[in-house]
Amino acid sequence: MSVARYSVNADGVPSLIFALPLETIDSSKSLFCFYQLDSEMKKTLLPLLSVSFSDLLDIFQYLELNPTWHTFSDLATHFDVSRNATIKRCLRLKLGDFPIELTCEAVRYIV
Repeated sequence: MSVARYSVNADGVPSLIFALPLETIDSSKSLFCFYQLDSEMKKTLLPLLSVSFSDLLDIFQYLELNPTWHTFSDLATHFDVSRNATIKRCLRLKLGDFPIELTCEAVRYIV
């Protein structure tokens, strides 16, 4: 399986490197297109989304409603998942062109 390597840097030093399947980029970009649909279309298509996509949207909506820096640990606690799972979900959002900014410790919605 082909993978894309994505890193989050702190002061130019790679600190987190994750290998994500290449199809992650396409699926994340598709999710961003879904997010931009009007609300009626979203209601129609929402039942067709997989649980993993719903989880990604939940995180993004939380970030969008609270546009401050959130540590990965805080988000992990809030969404009851591991810190690494939270980081991977945020990386998927970033790869999908969602307007977020990542550092090695935190993420925020870009207004």
